[in-house]
Amino acid sequence: MSKEDEDSVHDAPITPLPEWTPPPPLDDPLGPPVPTPEELERATDYQWALDNLELREQYPGQWVAVHQKNILAVGRDFQAVEAEAEAKSGLPKDKIVMAEIYDMDALLWG
Repeated sequence: MSKEDEDSVHDAPITPLPEWTPPPPLDDPLGPPVPTPEELERATDYQWALDNLELREQYPGQWVAVHQKNILAVGRDFQAVEAEAEAKSGLPKDKIVMAEIYDMDALLWG
């Protein structure tokens, strides 16, 4: 590259960067949606079932159907437990929380 070419490159006008535009706003400008009381209840039931040491000891490797921290049905077959919980409680499926109680010994020791 000749000296003249180098000078012309350095003398070229600087192209301005495009103006920054912020990302599009969220659907709700106040932030993510707030869970409904029913969603909070379901999340609480699910976490209760997973954290409950008595359930882990009594029902390892089984499904537990829960509503308002009450056990509705227990068993190894998801669909059978769900159907039994529906029949016993009269609640629709969307009100019943199904939690799998992991067999910790099997997970840890194979």
